[in-house]
Amino acid sequence: MKKRLSIILAVLLVVVSLCATLIGCTPSKPDAYMNKWKDSENKSFTIVTELDYVLKKVDKVEKEENGKKVYEYVHNNGDIICDENGEPKKFAGRTTTEHTFIKNGDSYLYKIVQIINEKDKDGKDAKTDEIKPTRAYIYEHNKEGLYNVYEYNLKWEANDEKKIYGEQGYWTAFKMEKAALESEEMYNFIMEAFENVTEKVTETAQDFNEKFTKTKGKFNATDEESNTYTYQVKSSELLYSKTDKDGKVKENMRYELNEKFTISSGAKEALNAYNETFDGTFVRKEDVKGKAVYYISVDGKEYKVNEKTIGYKLLENAKENEIVSVRLHKGFFGGLSITEVYGIKVA
Repeated sequence: MKKRLSIILAVLLVVVSLCATLIGCTPSKPDAYMNKWKDSENKSFTIVTELDYVLKKVDKVEKEENGKKVYEYVHNNGDIICDENGEPKKFAGRTTTEHTFIKNGDSYLYKIVQIINEKDKDGKDAKTDEIKPTRAYIYEHNKEGLYNVYEYNLKWEANDEKKIYGEQGYWTAFKMEKAALESEEMYNFIMEAFENVTEKVTETAQDFNEKFTKTKGKFNATDEESNTYTYQVKSSELLYSKTDKDGKVKENMRYELNEKFTISSGAKEALNAYNETFDGTFVRKEDVKGKAVYYISVDGKEYKVNEKTIGYKLLENAKENEIVSVRLHKGFFGGLSITEVYGIKVA
């Protein structure tokens, strides 16, 4: 019985020890959190902005056919719906935009997410928010010493067969050397954002005790213009806000320790497509049972392109020796084949 009790006590001590360790990982005081955050290799910060209205993009126009009203889906270059004065029309609701920056060692992610809640005709909030990632950039330091660069953007599409009308998200990817990366505008924007926020966090932590007082679990400070600055550690995050004398939120941020991002399957597939993209030479066209079959040479080997290949129609007017960009993919049973034609390169 004593032996059994000793085992139970030992297990309990291990559990208590682990809990204490986990609690200790997240400082409970904002200045301690800031100091740990600035020195961490895995961290993030998110800038949050809110609008008390919703903007919409033009995606369809009403017209009349045979005396009936019908809709034609269009994309006017992403134009915002405007009123009769040409000003953006504000619909009742709320738009929250989150700009998130994540650092994992030498790898970085920046993403923009919109959270939209449009009120219904009775002025009530929608039961669920529309969460829409609008853009993302990832710079992943790989084992080759290069950087895998992933970009996510929205593209407007209309597909009558699938009844798809609107913006769809797509990943593209490529590789870059560090020297070339340092001249990239978006990469430098992310580096500058981390540098500025780290500098601000460091300055705030230095004289935090002199400027901030604790009230109901939150630490507050007020400046000469009656702006109130608030910090609070909650659920492993450090929350920050700045409100003016009228109580309106002017700045809103949150910080996270030990946050790591993952590369989505869509981004990985885009990198696979990049790795499998080659320049080939258009060789000839043959007629097989009334169907055109094209032949493209890549590194001295000929490959067939038939109607089942994506981008097949791009080769209708191809000429001999023209350079064609293709995806050369290894099949399930081995062997390479052209699975997509991207286009003819103009010299």
